[in-house]
Amino acid sequence: MLDILPHQVLSWLLETAYLDLQFDQKMYTVKPNHWLFSKDPVLNDHFESKLLSGSIVQKPNIQLFTENGVIFEGDKEVTECDFVIMATGYTWKFPFLEEDILETEEGRINLYKCMFPPHLPHATLAIMGFILTFGPGIPSVELQARWVTQILAGKCKLPSKAVMFKDIEKRHKNNV
Repeated sequence: MLDILPHQVLSWLLETAYLDLQFDQKMYTVKPNHWLFSKDPVLNDHFESKLLSGSIVQKPNIQLFTENGVIFEGDKEVTECDFVIMATGYTWKFPFLEEDILETEEGRINLYKCMFPPHLPHATLAIMGFILTFGPGIPSVELQARWVTQILAGKCKLPSKAVMFKDIEKRHKNNV
């Protein structure tokens, strides 16, 4: 379907015909600001049940930390708490690598099949697990490990740099 319909149409169809019927994202203010297929989607029904049961409570931004809790924006009272978990997003960083090992472009890391830096002279570095899957990640990472093993053993080879860069460009274009 991704090859036939535009991403926005397919996203709208999936969101209205399936996701909205399962869980009203607008009611719990967890609806993303983008279409489903405009980013790498992560589907998880565990989060919904925790919100519905009250196990997870969403709060606005923290205005102030106090000695025994926090004051949230719009509140005047201290909410006592032992721990604060701040979900502020994440960035992909590899501080153990030299800066020129991974090429970045507009905040994206250029990796062939989300694994191999194509500009390196030899396929001796693979970033495994740098993917977001629709389901469990472990089977996908196992497949990546098997492929890397075959490449390192010389039983298969990566395509030319031009082919790899063309594939990276296509993936970035589809993820915009």
